[in-house]
Amino acid sequence: MSNKGFAGFLPWWVWVIVAIEACVPTVFGLATWMDPAAFIEGAQGVSYEIMLYITRNLTTALGIVLAVLLRSHVAIFILFIVRMTTDMTDMVNATFNGGGESVVQTIPFLIVLLVVLPLFALRHLWGRINQN
Repeated sequence: MSNKGFAGFLPWWVWVIVAIEACVPTVFGLATWMDPAAFIEGAQGVSYEIMLYITRNLTTALGIVLAVLLRSHVAIFILFIVRMTTDMTDMVNATFNGGGESVVQTIPFLIVLLVVLPLFALRHLWGRINQN
């Protein structure tokens, strides 16, 4: 653990990306849990596959929060890679396996928010990891 406080742990812009990476999946996961049909066309309720999606989203968000509490640049770096990989897989799956028009329409927004922005944070985190 670093001896620095939370303010010195990450620059403000990385904090914003950390918040996005933790909050967006949490909001989508909980909203899908409450009303699957609103987010997944044809969903009749919370199925096994939908529950896997929800669980994965909430688990990675919790992991990011724990990595921040532990002040671990390495853990945040790894969780961002996991998050980006699962998000890219979801986007490809939705595009090619009938995710529904409403889901496919959100993909450009999600690419910027959940894939491109974390790339900048990964570069910063990599530098911090190599300093230690």
